[in-house]
Amino acid sequence: MLTLEDLKQLPPAERLAALAAYFSYPLKNRMLDSWEAAALLGLSETTMRINRIKGTGPKFIKLPGGRLVRYAEMDLLLYLYESRRQSTSENAA
Repeated sequence: MLTLEDLKQLPPAERLAALAAYFSYPLKNRMLDSWEAAALLGLSETTMRINRIKGTGPKFIKLPGGRLVRYAEMDLLLYLYESRRQSTSENAA
């Protein structure tokens, strides 16, 4: 299994493929809206919105001049990968 450091050193396309394989996730090869991102992470869209406000969720893109929010599949999969823990007593990285 690749370490987080190994993953971050891969070229973006290889990193995305490795993360997708790790999570058995079929890539859509497009930006995801909040509902799709929430489904991928197993969260509600409301939780996604709260996490955006708090700055505790995955990276997102907010287009200028509007309320449109999108997520890159790589950011979501990397967020999942970085959220792995061995024990409930472990702190976030």
